[in-house]
Amino acid sequence: MTGNSTGYFRELNRDPHQGALTPAETEVVKLLSHGYTVRMCAEQLGKGMETVRSQIASGKARVSAKTPAHLVAICLRHHLIE
Repeated sequence: MTGNSTGYFRELNRDPHQGALTPAETEVVKLLSHGYTVRMCAEQLGKGMETVRSQIASGKARVSAKTPAHLVAICLRHHLIE
């Protein structure tokens, strides 16, 4: 066992996408859904570009998205963002 039980608990949920993103990841995904680039997200949120890239990567991993666009699509489909 890797010591990270997040995947285990996510498997127990009926909808693995519901509530899957952190508030910080959700903020970034909302901006991406409005066409923001990584640089624009970083500037808007007062974060570094690497932090934003990391939040995109972790968000993708949480919902099994292949690309940032796929991440946005999944989040919209499952009402994680509006």
